[in-house]
Amino acid sequence: MTKKIKVYPWTFRNRQEVNQLFEQIGVDNQAWDLMNDKTKSKCLLIDQLSMAGSNVLKQTALSQGAEAAVHGGIINGTASHSKVLLSGTPVQLRKIAEKIKIQQFNLKQTSQQIIEILDDQDKIYQWNLGGYQIKLDHPVIVGILNLTPDSFYDGGKHNQADQAVEYALNMAEQGADIIDIGGESSRPGSTPLDPGQEQQRILPVIEKLKNQITIPLSVDTRNPQTADFACSLGCSIINDISGVENPAMIEIIKKYSTGVVLMHKQGNPQTMQNNPFYQNPYVEITDYLEQRISYLKSHHITTEQIVADPGFGFGKNLQHNLNILNHLGDMQKYLHRPVFVGISRKSMIKLLGGGELAEQRLPASLGLSVLSLIQGIRIFRTHDVEETRTCLQTVFNATGGKLWM
Repeated sequence: MTKKIKVYPWTFRNRQEVNQLFEQIGVDNQAWDLMNDKTKSKCLLIDQLSMAGSNVLKQTALSQGAEAAVHGGIINGTASHSKVLLSGTPVQLRKIAEKIKIQQFNLKQTSQQIIEILDDQDKIYQWNLGGYQIKLDHPVIVGILNLTPDSFYDGGKHNQADQAVEYALNMAEQGADIIDIGGESSRPGSTPLDPGQEQQRILPVIEKLKNQITIPLSVDTRNPQTADFACSLGCSIINDISGVENPAMIEIIKKYSTGVVLMHKQGNPQTMQNNPFYQNPYVEITDYLEQRISYLKSHHITTEQIVADPGFGFGKNLQHNLNILNHLGDMQKYLHRPVFVGISRKSMIKLLGGGELAEQRLPASLGLSVLSLIQGIRIFRTHDVEETRTCLQTVFNATGGKLWM
């Protein structure tokens, strides 16, 4: 069976990150300075090619004025395989892909993936949610309605059904495109909630809301029974922090043709912040989400129903979160599906100096949302609908929507 070659879009913030990747690949350090400037163009990491494939790709790249950084042993014949960092303009990369598609050594597969990534550059995605279709040609704001006593920011604020309904209607008036309703806290250290309790919290609110609101409702749950009840009352999205690991959840998605948010987490909320570890957060989380998307598609969930959430703060320390934050656009281009960002008022903002208390973190939350927006992200889950919508729509309007990095 032919090994799948993976091609990851790769964005660098600084020269140090370039040199770190060169070291991981095994690039001769005498060539680092020469190759460094080329990485200011578009970069793709191919993982990984044979000696023959690496050599063909490198020579093809050089012939087009681009660059392909490979393990030093590829040059002198002592390495059998190498990761390859391909750098060039979009035009150069497309020409390279065209030239290598007739070659052996897994280069045809590499060519196809390069072209798919380049074609995805300006793609406007659509998210299908039962009876709704959301075209992601603008920032889409998902307002958070937590019906929990212990969520990290707004726990206990909306425990009464009438109060919660009023708050949801207010978010809709402020410009929310979706309301995400949850009854179980998933903050670090939280314990699992009995599904019956979860349902007692959220179902009366959904029942009251369904005839008063015209925008889609989302249920934030990992429990299939809760999702079934919520969707029967009118929810169009299942936001599952477990990545739809429970097979019964797939049947609920199929039954109601809901949209689905697939989230990554490492461990469970009780223990997930106890020394989380990754070799490369971007690659590992992207691979997990790719596998989950493929799994859902194999069970006849359509691609257009699915969006992917990297899960900021779910089994990740600050450096892991920053790695993801700076690769959000890369992740979206690799997965060919929208990335859903939930970063509002999270504790990583405190560690970045953006506010000791959750109540102080709005300005920093908006700043990180803009950083996501300019990478092509279009779906934002937030506690602060009006401020987030105004901020992101203003930036979007000011740039004509051409924000890809």
